[in-house]
Amino acid sequence: MPEVLRLGDDAESYAAALDAAREALLAGAIALLPSEGLYGLHADAYAADAVARLREIKQDPAPRPFILLVGTLEHALALVSDLPGPAASLMREAWPGPLTLLLPARAILPPALCADGRVALRCPGTRFLRELALTLPSPILSTSANRAGQPAPASFEACDPDVIAACGVAIDAGPLAGVGSTLARPERDGSLTVLREGLWKPPA
Repeated sequence: MPEVLRLGDDAESYAAALDAAREALLAGAIALLPSEGLYGLHADAYAADAVARLREIKQDPAPRPFILLVGTLEHALALVSDLPGPAASLMREAWPGPLTLLLPARAILPPALCADGRVALRCPGTRFLRELALTLPSPILSTSANRAGQPAPASFEACDPDVIAACGVAIDAGPLAGVGSTLARPERDGSLTVLREGLWKPPA
């Protein structure tokens, strides 16, 4: 079983959880962490073995690219080739926050992290994930903490014990909102295609 820590409001538990998550990801392990409204599985995006283990845990019959989490807007810009349509303004106005954007990927990114030439990027609104990303040399790969086809967990108790057991560390932050990030694709004609509704809502 992995190390399980409780993420509370006090500075001591916060620091302990942050350190444990960082060490796990640097060691190539999978970390079960509270994300934007749901619990997620996280790995070093550039560690091929960790990415493969994450896919094994998900048991997805049709493997799909996962979301990459970055600590700052500048880190995101280093991973994209251009910013179509409303991308730049959305990154400035909605980040940090629960909006994942599908953006044209630079060639430096491994193909397995992209789909149709785009990469899913988010600067998370949760302080814990954002600060974790700032302590790491690589982006963080993120996906919901459930087997493919199963409900995404909104509490630590709802996480599959087998999924927890496959991780190097697990952080319990109590119940979350139960809704994940919004996934959207900025288009070159200036429009925004929302592919998955979530916590972020387009301006009226």
